[in-house]
Amino acid sequence: MEEDRIFISDEFGNKKEANIINIIEIDNQEYLLYSIEENEEKENIYAMKIIKNGTEEDLEPITDLEEKETVSEIIKEVLDELE
Repeated sequence: MEEDRIFISDEFGNKKEANIINIIEIDNQEYLLYSIEENEEKENIYAMKIIKNGTEEDLEPITDLEEKETVSEIIKEVLDELE
């Protein structure tokens, strides 16, 4: 596995390979921005919370609507910078 790739389980338990785009911090909370290629022409961008448990890190979905909106705005800014 390459350092810039991870495997994410979807809501059905299916593992998908994801490309790490960036890690951002908002209000002392880190988020992993990643993409999953759906097909050759479409790649979706997602974000998950990084939860630190001692020396380990877990990923958790963002469930709070206000938090999702904030992170979505950052994703849009990141995409604009990449273009």
